[in-house]
Amino acid sequence: MFEDEFVEWACRFQKRQKNVIIGPGDDAALVAESGELLVTTDLLADGIHFHVSTHQPELIGRKALAVSLSDIAAMGGRPINAVVQVMFPRSMDLEIAKRIQSGLYALADEFGVAIIGGDTNRWDGGLVIGTTVCGELIGNPWRIIGATAGDRILVSGSLGGSIAGHHLTFTPRCELAKYLATHYEIDAATDISDSLSIDLANMATSSRVGAL
Repeated sequence: MFEDEFVEWACRFQKRQKNVIIGPGDDAALVAESGELLVTTDLLADGIHFHVSTHQPELIGRKALAVSLSDIAAMGGRPINAVVQVMFPRSMDLEIAKRIQSGLYALADEFGVAIIGGDTNRWDGGLVIGTTVCGELIGNPWRIIGATAGDRILVSGSLGGSIAGHHLTFTPRCELAKYLATHYEIDAATDISDSLSIDLANMATSSRVGAL
């Protein structure tokens, strides 16, 4: 009953995009796409990426989608569609589950992303949310490989907010990615979700350069 009611409720909030021919409700979605697609996926779990006992349910759902939108932006793309998989704890109340999903839907609406399907299940473990997002390239793909000697290293936004809980409320840099892709030549880029020092070191090593 939990799953049936949740899915029925969730489908009422699906907003169809013009490229979505068949959305949630069937065994698979059908979308009309042309050209190349960016595809990314993320898996978040209670106790690691958020805490159900202390964090606002809407923010948990928001973060679950935001991390994947951020990956699309970091490749120089625009997010289009998403599918969501959720493992709900058996002990979780249906209203809490709806609030989690509502936070995810709100962010999807903000960036014009269609939730075209997914799957739900229940188990004895903690909450687990997986998102897969497809996007289109705005220009050339930005990769972690490609930095060259003399490139400037730039970071958007402020750093260090995760320890204060800002990892639940950060804004995916989709609009910034669109602006940069249409105004500048970007040699390399990456999402710094692991930390500036770790991800910058990965970029430098992958590109066979140093960094100052």
